[in-house]
Amino acid sequence: MVEAPGIETPAEGRDPQGSRRFPHATGAASVPTTAAKCAKPREPDESRTKPEDPRTVLLGQLAEGMRAALAAGDVEAARIAHETIGRLLGAPGADAAGVVDLAAERARRGG
Repeated sequence: MVEAPGIETPAEGRDPQGSRRFPHATGAASVPTTAAKCAKPREPDESRTKPEDPRTVLLGQLAEGMRAALAAGDVEAARIAHETIGRLLGAPGADAAGVVDLAAERARRGG
């Protein structure tokens, strides 16, 4: 066998094709796959399992917009966002309906 510098030759008695064979009798390779090294298991999080309240989303967007307006020096836009946030926080929720006295409403309408 001719030896070349920088190229390793198989040791005596070793199979030159040994690196291509599976080390286990089951045929499974012991080298982790690229997917196993890179992929992380996905678990459900709150944003995927429970839709967020639209008011909460809007409040977050207004707060971010107010922060950006202040950073840009636009005090008027920040004031409007601040006022809108206050109105949203002070208003009754979408799931809370006003109580109506039907008898009083009928009397008021003349019926």
